[in-house]
Amino acid sequence: MGLGGQELRILAEMQGFQNKGYKVILACQPGSLILDRARSLDFTTHAIKMRNSIDPLAIASFCKLLRK
Repeated sequence: MGLGGQELRILAEMQGFQNKGYKVILACQPGSLILDRARSLDFTTHAIKMRNSIDPLAIASFCKLLRK
């Protein structure tokens, strides 16, 4: 939920891919700091509640998002 080195690296990589013409999106926990920062940078974002790393509902949401 914080905003540290890994999150900042993700945002920098997203910016780099976007600059090369790729469509980038970020899916992450609602209320996370990376979500707020990505939105402030005008990235497309999706807030997906994840109870743990094997949350079936979150996995289904990710799959739905990827199919789009």
